[in-house]
Amino acid sequence: MDDYEQFKMNSFETYSFTRLVRTPSVEFFFIRGVNEAGNFNEYWDGRLIEVLGYLVIYSDLQRDEQINYIYLIEDEGKNYQDIVRYTKKFVSEMNTRFDLVDMENFIIRKTNIYQKGLLKEEIVDFIKKIVKEDIPEVVLDEITKGIFGKSF
Repeated sequence: MDDYEQFKMNSFETYSFTRLVRTPSVEFFFIRGVNEAGNFNEYWDGRLIEVLGYLVIYSDLQRDEQINYIYLIEDEGKNYQDIVRYTKKFVSEMNTRFDLVDMENFIIRKTNIYQKGLLKEEIVDFIKKIVKEDIPEVVLDEITKGIFGKSF
């Protein structure tokens, strides 16, 4: 957590969500806090951005249901209520299903997993460390196939 401690902030102007992975069954996003949101142009990005957690949207295609997981990086200085509120709003805007997103039934967990950068071959293991047993192994195998075009 040393990298995290060095750059952390406790309040944010806005939040953004960056997709890392998308398969038919799962989407994985970084939840990011942003300050100086307008400090960028087409050549330079001077925004101050911190990863606050991860959002996993899991679609159980067999049961035709969507389960939303929010994994928050542990930090007593963060305003988790705002992070969760903006994440739920993002999910409701991303929803392409015809039924409404249940804004109350998100599964919220804490994590101490923080990683500054990822190589392509590290993505699946990184996601597995975060989701642990929440997402079926067969769904995680879909990610491997999607990234590398084969099973390992």
